[in-house]
Amino acid sequence: MGAPFGQRQPSRPSASQLRAARRSLIESGQEHPDLPAGPGQRTGTAGTAGDRLDVPLQQLDPRLSRSWLRSSRAGLPPQGRGTAVPHASASQLARALEEQQELVAHAGPVMEYLYEQTRDSGSMVILADARGMLLHALGDLSFVDRAERVALRPGANWHEHVRGTNAIGTALVDRSATVIHGAEHYLDRNGFLTCAAAPILAPDGELVGVLDISGDHRSGHPHTLGLVRTGARLIEQRLFDARHHSSLRLRFHRRAEGIGTLTEGLLALSLDSWVMGANGTALEWLGLRPSQIQGVRLGSLMELENADWTRWLQHLDHRPRQLLSATYGPVWARLEPGPAARPVVVAGLAPTPAPTPMPAPAPVGAPPSLPAEQAPAPQRNDRPAARPRDALARLDQGDARQAHALERVRRLRDPAIALLLQGECGVGKEGFARAWHSSRGAGASPFHLIRCPGLAPGALLDALDGLAPLETGATVYFDEVGELAANEQLQLLHWLGRREAGTAQTDSAPARTFVACGTRRQLADEVQAGRFRGDLYYQLNGLLIHLPPVRERSDLHALVQRLLDELAPGRNLRLDDETRDCFDRFDWPGNLRQLHNALRAAVHLLEPQEQAIGLRHLPDDLLPATPVSGAATSALPPLSANALQQVTALTISRVVEECGGNLSEAARRLGIGRNTLYRKLRALGLE
Repeated sequence: MGAPFGQRQPSRPSASQLRAARRSLIESGQEHPDLPAGPGQRTGTAGTAGDRLDVPLQQLDPRLSRSWLRSSRAGLPPQGRGTAVPHASASQLARALEEQQELVAHAGPVMEYLYEQTRDSGSMVILADARGMLLHALGDLSFVDRAERVALRPGANWHEHVRGTNAIGTALVDRSATVIHGAEHYLDRNGFLTCAAAPILAPDGELVGVLDISGDHRSGHPHTLGLVRTGARLIEQRLFDARHHSSLRLRFHRRAEGIGTLTEGLLALSLDSWVMGANGTALEWLGLRPSQIQGVRLGSLMELENADWTRWLQHLDHRPRQLLSATYGPVWARLEPGPAARPVVVAGLAPTPAPTPMPAPAPVGAPPSLPAEQAPAPQRNDRPAARPRDALARLDQGDARQAHALERVRRLRDPAIALLLQGECGVGKEGFARAWHSSRGAGASPFHLIRCPGLAPGALLDALDGLAPLETGATVYFDEVGELAANEQLQLLHWLGRREAGTAQTDSAPARTFVACGTRRQLADEVQAGRFRGDLYYQLNGLLIHLPPVRERSDLHALVQRLLDELAPGRNLRLDDETRDCFDRFDWPGNLRQLHNALRAAVHLLEPQEQAIGLRHLPDDLLPATPVSGAATSALPPLSANALQQVTALTISRVVEECGGNLSEAARRLGIGRNTLYRKLRALGLE
């Protein structure tokens, strides 16, 4: 972020000087007011041709000058009331609050803290979204009446192109902390205000809102900007913790003692060192663009070899180590597992509480990713792990592909677009759809499940008719839609057509009803083979999401740990080393469903005092094959360990080469999990 502007010398220009400078700037249309003024250049007039002002344009902050010019080009008149600005209706404000529920929830406690610090100072604490709409405000009654006169209240839009130069709107445009004091406001009617604002960035680098403190210009305090910047960083920290609660965190600072403070850089990392999230400080120090998040590894930002990264994962401690950043120079860094990350605490403000769980049960399967065979054992405490408010966020454990899918489905809020989930049996399609339903803030709106396999004749029509009437925001999920018979496909097609047209005979499908489908079949192939209707397929294929099988996921051990915590809260169960290796080698044909059932059985087979799950606790189908004894083994020619290793190395090398280095595809062809392939490559020295 750029340095804040609005921090001036002790002697500020007067209001008349600023207005004259603004007028001169607008009349000249000067594109680069930060260039030195020429000999005899005047800054404007105070009303008569001979008046001189000692506020040369080049002495104005260039960002303030550019903001004035943008406001002028937006057609805003500085004087008078100007054109009426639409104010959001109650329903529009409610919709905006629903869309920004994560931001509002995490900003609320911070705003209350800031309000306590500024109470009785004649000011307001304001939260706006990325469009400039005010979402929430807390203020002194003595100031609220004056603020109302300029629509400084929830539902109003304070973007720069609507209200001219102001702290909220200008901070959005410049993406930097901003102070706009008195006559620096473009609109004269806002000249009684002094406003300090700071942008709020999500962990993916997206600008999600602005935090602002506004008050009477006569009571402006130079520390207000620092206070609002601290508040914005606290909100960013809370958003980071919610979205990356189970990810590795890299905390870094130019000084070792700065780690764990609000001034630190913070990265969320996958176990194979992909950057999954970053705070604003990290973006700035590392020269990292938001578009690079989930597309760059730590080794490209700091001098860190793969071997060093692996050793660091194996030997996590609280001692910081020095790394060399390509853009920022040497920094001190500490790597921590997500559940053990220390909250940032400001005096008077409690640490980030566990977000409120969603009403829907958490799905068993989140398709996250990351080679977890060397994942550090999570540091545990007696409190259950915090669950994010967004049910979809809980499915994100660091895999770039999964995070991309979640981000796409999170943006899917148009009921006219159907969600189609494809994947093998047991990969968690229904759980994914339920998380999507909950993430939309559907509240009490129902989630209707229709299981398509084995429907009796006429049962589909009965199920569809039984849905009437559907509430706004409801979701209808068709499980294994690829199993529908030809006549049932036609019935579903007709129902979807009536839904789209809003003419269902039973009025059972209003326009705000969402549709999702899951299938283990590749429906495009089924269409080609003539087993599935093409017109129905293109109706259902609004947004297609592929969910990977467990054998292709690299977050197996993180997933296992989460399931164990859910199955046996507070017992701190884990897999022993032999069992972890067994899980890596197993192909999991039943995917998440099989994994969940195996762990549930193992938990019941444990003795009350036991915490480590061993091979003796597993179902027989997971156990390694027992060597054949007797005559059967004597018929087999002996094979030395060295010869076996050579054959294995040659086979793996050939398959990896055939796949062009794509390890996921190579693992699939070899019939092993990606984790297992990584482990074998290291063991054979083929990395």
